[in-house]
Amino acid sequence: MRGSKLAPHVQGPIPSYVDDLVAAGVRYVKLMTLPDKDPWPGVRTVGRVYVEGDAGLVWDGARGADEFWRQIEPVVLSHPWVHAWEGPNEPNPVSDANYRGLLDQFTVHLARDIMLPRGLRIVGGNFSVGTPDVGHGPDFRNMLALITYLGLHEYNYPSLFAQGDAGKPWWVGRYRMLMDELRRAGCRVPPIIVGEHGIDRLLATPNNPQPSVGGWMTVNNNPAWFAGELMRADLEVYAAPEVEAVCIFTAAPYDPWGTYKLTEELARLLVPHIRANPPVDEPGPQDPKIVDLQGRLTVHPTLRYGSRKPRDIQFVVVHHSATPTSDTIPALLRIQRIADYHVNHNGWPGIGYHYIVDQAGIVYQVNHQDTVSNHTAGGNLHGLGVCLLGTYTKAPPSPVQTAAAARLIDWLGWRKVKDHHDWPGGTLCPGVAGDAVRAAISKL
Repeated sequence: MRGSKLAPHVQGPIPSYVDDLVAAGVRYVKLMTLPDKDPWPGVRTVGRVYVEGDAGLVWDGARGADEFWRQIEPVVLSHPWVHAWEGPNEPNPVSDANYRGLLDQFTVHLARDIMLPRGLRIVGGNFSVGTPDVGHGPDFRNMLALITYLGLHEYNYPSLFAQGDAGKPWWVGRYRMLMDELRRAGCRVPPIIVGEHGIDRLLATPNNPQPSVGGWMTVNNNPAWFAGELMRADLEVYAAPEVEAVCIFTAAPYDPWGTYKLTEELARLLVPHIRANPPVDEPGPQDPKIVDLQGRLTVHPTLRYGSRKPRDIQFVVVHHSATPTSDTIPALLRIQRIADYHVNHNGWPGIGYHYIVDQAGIVYQVNHQDTVSNHTAGGNLHGLGVCLLGTYTKAPPSPVQTAAAARLIDWLGWRKVKDHHDWPGGTLCPGVAGDAVRAAISKL
């Protein structure tokens, strides 16, 4: 995402001035009190359902995720217009290694087994300000491979730019350190939603040795001052394309959050800034259109593929199908014939790829990412197979097909992209398609 990332966070009934922010062009709104109908079609609403003691449910791992879903399911299923749903809010104690492991299990089960199969997007983590601590981010590599968005909370005191160690902001902008740490560890970095943002006197920092409840109004009860802080942070701190939204805490606040309020005057001051910096999706948004063919293609009557953990995936392998590039057969029928061939001729448990991209740029998922399918001898355990329909030994795929494959791989979060012919065996697959896809990814 480019442009302004600012978004309203709303706890109670929606104030009318939130409509002004939406009219100005905000792309996201976070709601805790959800109306029956979508108030702003086209805006991405992030929903949070309050669950008493949700952080405690994490101690039960996958069973805790089942209970969390049981409590939020009625609200989630009755609001299909919500873009994405948050998991547990500010899970704690993430300093505890056992808790981190259970949070990873909890979120993997909630995402993979409950929400994603229902077509629901999930904001995972929703970590409190200053967490996870340095060195702890890679402990969540399994859930990071699955969640739609990574949720973080970023506050500071007494200003958004108060300086901390080595002259760096104490908490605001900390997401950059986490992204660097995750990338060094080979973890996927999902798009980031800063679900809460503002001034917080509860923070114990060198500037605030005696923390207590208090928002921006307790520092400087001047909306123009705080609006200036928010606009500067928006452009200077959160310009990274990985950041999708920065939610200002909070409109229509419950007690004791009144001094944190996103007021009508504050909203009015932010409107010109948002209009002047309209949010624009980066090429290759985080939500490609994917046709799910899992369970709908030919499979072997007795053989079944094995499975792996998300952390086992280390790279993408690009293939071409070696079928006619200018195909007279519809893509769905061609994919079915490939599955028939893999099962009936090769004797495999099912089709060998994970994703297929047709000549029109439509993406099809044919196996779960955790499936160890047969697409690259010697690379199946660690590789995610992406196949482009057609034959590209001499000429590259069309720009449309290439761009769709690049956006898919970018969305999956993998920058290590190999070709089938990188392994011994004499295959020419995928011809020059891999070079074309890598070049397209480099421009995203």
